[in-house]
Amino acid sequence: MNWKIGLLVVWVVPAVAAPGLGNAGEQDGYLVIPIEDADQHYRSEYEELNAWLDAKLGETAARRAAYWSDVDTSSLDAYEASIESKRRKFQRLLGVPDIAAGELEVKQTTVYENDQVRIDDVSFVGLPGLRVQGFLTVPKRQTKPKPAILCLHGAHGSSHRTAGLLGRSSYGRELAERGYVTFSPGMSGMFTDQTEPGEDGRIWGRNILHRKAEMLGWSITGIDLYRFQRCVDFLETLPDVDKERMGVFGISRGGEFALHMSAADTRMKATVSIGFFNDRVKKNTILPGDAPSPMYFLIRLGRDEYYHPDMPNYFGDAELGWLTAPRPLMIQNGLQDANMYIPHAHPEFDKLHMMYAKLGIPERAVFDTPDVGHTVDKTNSFPFLDRWLNHTPTNSESRSR
Repeated sequence: MNWKIGLLVVWVVPAVAAPGLGNAGEQDGYLVIPIEDADQHYRSEYEELNAWLDAKLGETAARRAAYWSDVDTSSLDAYEASIESKRRKFQRLLGVPDIAAGELEVKQTTVYENDQVRIDDVSFVGLPGLRVQGFLTVPKRQTKPKPAILCLHGAHGSSHRTAGLLGRSSYGRELAERGYVTFSPGMSGMFTDQTEPGEDGRIWGRNILHRKAEMLGWSITGIDLYRFQRCVDFLETLPDVDKERMGVFGISRGGEFALHMSAADTRMKATVSIGFFNDRVKKNTILPGDAPSPMYFLIRLGRDEYYHPDMPNYFGDAELGWLTAPRPLMIQNGLQDANMYIPHAHPEFDKLHMMYAKLGIPERAVFDTPDVGHTVDKTNSFPFLDRWLNHTPTNSESRSR
């Protein structure tokens, strides 16, 4: 019989207190400190690392300034040429898939029609193997080529609601009645913490999609941006659409993507972004007590999609506005909108507007602050599109304003 004998060696630590362990004592040959001292040490480690990360995030503003220091503001053409590489970098950092688009393979069926508009259910290839579904709303009162608006809904919205198919009016339908061709695409799910398990008990939500996309080197934000650019590809195929007069209009998450679309795609000739614009570093790091906002992304489940590695070193919301310049951009944040903190948004817009002023076009960047909550206010936003897309509204209500 073979025996294996294991030798157990016990090291007895002399009862000498380590630095910072003044309350330590010895018990049964072990060094023992009060549990509250251990907890304090544990918390101090966290606080030290947290302060270090805050300091590093505080340095990103200087890094962004250095990155943008080479832009040429001598003319609009020179400026656009000098930021083109930055536009590509933004899309890489956002996690936009680098995949050939292929054919659209459009499927289209009319689902509603009256004397003002026709609404078609449309789908086409967004990414290979992945289709985009949405609703195309075409005005009937205008026969010449029309301006087109990509209408993007928020987290609790839907393409059906935006297109006006849920028994209530909406900005997609109202803009069509005003004389615009509008396309209202769907967006991939709500935040995971805002959903309930399905009948089969399975958890679902947008953050699940985001984490899977990250494993492939993308993001759900980047995938959606690609899908929305394909929506513009589709609009360009329509004989009713004037390709030189296309814009984007969105609220909440749709406001986020309106800003992203204008930054990434120069085909967007006018942009209205509602209920999103902010100081992005502050918005993504504030905690209860830092600012009176219930939307604390840092501690809300399912908000990973707002945190893109290395992005703050190059792009904040103001810089996305710089990528939009010299094209017109309206930022609309309601004074009663609890989803952002207006005192943080104002300085960020001032920074955005500074670039438009340098380019000699300050009137093209507008910060609209109606006394409303997290909702679309049409008072100034619709006329903004009319002005910069050179459009005369066709419906009687608009003409009477």
